[in-house]
Amino acid sequence: MTTPVTTRYLLRLSRLLFAGAAVTALALSVSSSAAYADPTLDEQIDSASHDLEVVVEQYNKAAEELDAVIERSGQVKDALVPLREMMAVNADGLSEIATHYFQTGGLSQLNAMFTGHADDLADRLTTLDFLAWQEDRELTGLLETQTALESEQTTLGELREEKERLEKELAEKRATIEAELARLTQLRDGVAFGYNDGRTYTLGSLPAGGGGAEAVRYAHGAIGTPYQWGGSSPGGYDCSGLTSAAWSSVGVGLPHNAAMQYDAVRKVDRGAAKPGDLVFYYNDIHHVAIYAGEGMIIHAPEAGQTVRVSPVDSMPVYGFGRP
Repeated sequence: MTTPVTTRYLLRLSRLLFAGAAVTALALSVSSSAAYADPTLDEQIDSASHDLEVVVEQYNKAAEELDAVIERSGQVKDALVPLREMMAVNADGLSEIATHYFQTGGLSQLNAMFTGHADDLADRLTTLDFLAWQEDRELTGLLETQTALESEQTTLGELREEKERLEKELAEKRATIEAELARLTQLRDGVAFGYNDGRTYTLGSLPAGGGGAEAVRYAHGAIGTPYQWGGSSPGGYDCSGLTSAAWSSVGVGLPHNAAMQYDAVRKVDRGAAKPGDLVFYYNDIHHVAIYAGEGMIIHAPEAGQTVRVSPVDSMPVYGFGRP
């Protein structure tokens, strides 16, 4: 039989057990929050990383364009040298014709041509025609050379302006990247945020052979290397830096920019993709990876991460291409 004392004891015990369970549940909740980042914060970090990679690829594109401008400027400068030499030669030719004409009589010779003996008139006219033809040829050459010289000088001036614009753009984007990196670091500070939903992927085996397979082996050797914006060396890579370095290792040059790489490669269907092919992501093509086979890619994901293996569909795929 249950007594009032026993009943009170059981009620008190049940309240203690309930309170203990609540404390345990709260502790588990706190522990879970510590182990997994706040979804809202995760979204902020993901958005910031996405935006940063877009700017990094814009920086890489501007750097590629600047290199092209510098190379073209050198070509124009080289072209100016023979043009200036031709100008001098043509000018000297005209000067010699004029000097010869006046030294041999000038207008008085022209007058004598029509007052001399009729038998010599044909010869004198031939001489005059030759001098006129030679002068016309030298003058035409001089004008053509001068036009070409002025055109190249204009081109050089435009290239210098473009170079200054690109250098300014690069400086602005560098400042944006560095500021965004600092903000991203603060967001990540103390937060257990990872790529691939916290999972680590590996390849069952590496492809054999040369070409694309060798490019995959290069990329695989870079796994664990830190992301470095603008990087394309073993010290650090960004996405397009890794793919360009991997293919450079087998003698194939690619620009250091995802969208420019897409323009440079032969497009292939997803079903025909082979190890070494490039996989491009997002509608604006600001990310690129190297296909490793088995439905996996190797890529440099984003700031604060390292080169790693991920599923090919871990991001929205735009297309595939073969260098």
